[in-house]
Amino acid sequence: SLHDALPIFMVSRVAGRSRESIGEQLLDLVDRGVLVQSTSDEYSFAHQLIAQVILEALPLEVKKELHGAVAGAFESVYPKHLDELAERLAGHHRKAGNRARAIDYLVRSADRMESEHALNGSVTNLLKVIDMIKASANPDREKALALYQRVGDLCFRSRNLSEGVEHMDAALELAESIARDEYVARFSMMRGLFLAQSNRFAEARPWFERARNVARRVGKGGLLGAIARAEAETEARNGNYQSAVGLLEEALGLAVDAADPAAQMRARLPLALAFAGSGDRDAAFSALEGARKLATGRTDRFLECEL
Repeated sequence: SLHDALPIFMVSRVAGRSRESIGEQLLDLVDRGVLVQSTSDEYSFAHQLIAQVILEALPLEVKKELHGAVAGAFESVYPKHLDELAERLAGHHRKAGNRARAIDYLVRSADRMESEHALNGSVTNLLKVIDMIKASANPDREKALALYQRVGDLCFRSRNLSEGVEHMDAALELAESIARDEYVARFSMMRGLFLAQSNRFAEARPWFERARNVARRVGKGGLLGAIARAEAETEARNGNYQSAVGLLEEALGLAVDAADPAAQMRARLPLALAFAGSGDRDAAFSALEGARKLATGRTDRFLECEL
């Protein structure tokens, strides 16, 4: 950043010159009023306008070369801090024309933000990646679709429901344009779930129906189970516990057939609540006991709290 102080060892790395010769030149620029010395080892531009004029005067290819050199300097000096620097490195690589490296670092930054529960920031960076992929000469649409799915999951977790609907619209447009039916079904389901969570139940149901029809056509049992769980959540929110029970039993059956313990857990926990909501105490505790058995040996504290 032009606002940052410039550590002399970083300037030396970027310029590919010795620290001593760089130090002499920096002191000369201080004498000429271009830089100010903030500490014994750091320098800053004397005024933001000076930095701006210098930057605008540089040819595009020189700017790209400098951004590449800055990125390389950060990578070599701070190899253990690349996750913290990922967003800055992405910016330098993008301006250097290294699109693939910029994408990798933006995804890395999104990963870090998600781990820190900064979900909105993670979504912002993933959307930047998607835009960069779309702008590529040979866009990796499969990667963009996978990232859209992750954006949907993050929007749901952060309860950014209206934004989630908008992003799923864009995701559906891409999936339909390349006839990726599995993603069409998944994004339709997610769009319906966002609407249902916004209490727009009548608008949600056609999207669940569309998702179910497409998933049946492509023969994706796991996806059908996920759609059934999403529909069940909508029915339970609407007080239709018997309908929710039927949908969750369908999801559980698909998970058992697929020998998928994680999917079984995702069906059993809400099934216990749906049975409880319908007044069937014994069935509720039976479903809960089944979930407890599946959780044996796991160390997921969120799951422990939910149980």
